Amino acid sequence: MPQQPPVTVRLRALRNHRYRPHPWVKTASHRACCVVTLHACVKAYTKEGLSGVYAEFLRREIAPPGQEERWIQTYRPILGLLAVAQGAGLTRAQLAWLTGRADDVDLALLKSNQYLQGNAPDGPFRLFHRSFAEFLLDDPTNQNYHIDAARMHRTIVEAYLRLGQARWEACDYYGAVHLIDHLAVADLPTVERAAALDDILTPEYIAAVRRETGWLDPFIADLATAARFDPQRAATLCLRIILVEEANSLVRQRALRLLTSLRARIGMMGAGDQAERIDHILDALSRHDVPALQALARGEPDRTVVCMAALALGETRDPAALPDLLQLLRKGRREVSWAAADALIVLNDPRAIPELLDWYRVSRYPADRERVLYILGWMRAEEAYALVDSFRDQLAVSSSQWNEVWFRWPRQTNGWMQ
Repeated sequence: MPQQPPVTVRLRALRNHRYRPHPWVKTASHRACCVVTLHACVKAYTKEGLSGVYAEFLRREIAPPGQEERWIQTYRPILGLLAVAQGAGLTRAQLAWLTGRADDVDLALLKSNQYLQGNAPDGPFRLFHRSFAEFLLDDPTNQNYHIDAARMHRTIVEAYLRLGQARWEACDYYGAVHLIDHLAVADLPTVERAAALDDILTPEYIAAVRRETGWLDPFIADLATAARFDPQRAATLCLRIILVEEANSLVRQRALRLLTSLRARIGMMGAGDQAERIDHILDALSRHDVPALQALARGEPDRTVVCMAALALGETRDPAALPDLLQLLRKGRREVSWAAADALIVLNDPRAIPELLDWYRVSRYPADRERVLYILGWMRAEEAYALVDSFRDQLAVSSSQWNEVWFRWPRQTNGWMQ
């Protein structure tokens, strides 16, 4: 029997309720095959909807009657992992590592390629549509091909935990970004989940996240997930990110927001002089005490505390914070100036625009101009676009990609910090 055409050919014909020639269909045998497949798909769809289409595909091409063992041993583990995969999905090498069956991975990817999204042969791959994952994991009518989602999540978690016990230095990008998400839905007993968090939330894992992603923002997202199970641990690690890990101001901003949400549940955040001053900032922010935050931003010798006070001033969204933030932006050291820049974006006060434009025109330093355009771009200020158009040839930027990433992107999206 000739090879069947891709599912896109069949579903397009199914949608139109009649067969239409497609450029892929070049021979009479292909046309015959397409008509037979279309008949089966229409019959399944009209009877059971998309569930019928997916069940018919699995019965016909993956596990025909009498070959259920092939489904259990070969296809279920791989399609299950792809059904729960996060982000861009899992590569061929990751699937082979997680299942321990490289040959089966090749066969499963080949047989189910019409329902996958990804670049063959190496991937990463994921299921082409969420409805297929829902059919495999959640559809109550799917009795023969149901996959236990929690078991698949546990497979991923256990594999990375074995890797981490050896060395987190070997952790890849997928594990650095998605491991905690899988742990959260792996349905582990409380004691096992706590032990897994002990193994994952370590300085070595933090270093792996920084190495694989370039910064620690994904780790703050991990902490927000972990806080559902262990808020005290999440708060302690947020403090570590702020005080020890030398995170940039965007990461500290997210950490501040997470700490603010946790403070009512756990009280004091930690011991030590710096931790106590961070707690004073959180207390003032919770009371919307702008004068207290201004006092910390003006008179505090510790730059980390000044950065956090500046970020907290932005979180108040109080216009009274504008003069202090502009002063910190102009006069503060690099770390403080960037914190003020991110705070001004959140404050989003249009009165800042003329001040920023004036500073841009008189400043002699490329870094100052970079910060001004960064702020105006994320504020989506039309003055900023006119400025770029007028001074394009004179712009001094830190990299050739800066204009696309830091300025044009906000214009095309809803903004990152709002």
